[in-house]
Amino acid sequence: MPDIRAMDIGAVLERAFALHQGGRLAEAEPLYRDVLCAAPGEFNAQLLLGILFSQQGRGPEALELLTAALAVHPDSDLALLNHGNVLAAMGRGGEALASYDRAIALYPQHADLRNARGLLLVSQRHFQEALLDLDNAVRVNPNSRGCWASCAKARCRLCWAMPCLLTASMRAKVRLVFRGPAQ
Repeated sequence: MPDIRAMDIGAVLERAFALHQGGRLAEAEPLYRDVLCAAPGEFNAQLLLGILFSQQGRGPEALELLTAALAVHPDSDLALLNHGNVLAAMGRGGEALASYDRAIALYPQHADLRNARGLLLVSQRHFQEALLDLDNAVRVNPNSRGCWASCAKARCRLCWAMPCLLTASMRAKVRLVFRGPAQ
């Protein structure tokens, strides 16, 4: 491990981030770790290594780092967004919604936060509530293909869910007509 105490931490972070953006996660990780060894509470290193771990499916490690980053900067939109994303990926939907809600209270016009919250609500089959967030995300960022795709996905799922509900209702009526009331 190189001794970066004498080096510019910012330069090491820039190098790690460039590798990270280039998809070279295995090369970026040790640089982020080196920064955290030299400066244990360094927000950007905690945040970016947490995001990297999330991308690798290492939820518990990602959550630990993102929580630490939020302790340093509790109002960071990027940290709150990724914190919510990790919680959602770990199946902790209620906590993820709380993280998104906190972030949206601080940044009501943040399309990515609305989009993430909406997608979580779609996964929980709360389609109408999801559409409120997803429509808002499209309104805030009408050039985002991701926001439009999420909105379309929610609308399709809502349409698919409704026929299933109607079919179940219709089946109950058909049973009643042909068999009489349940005994």
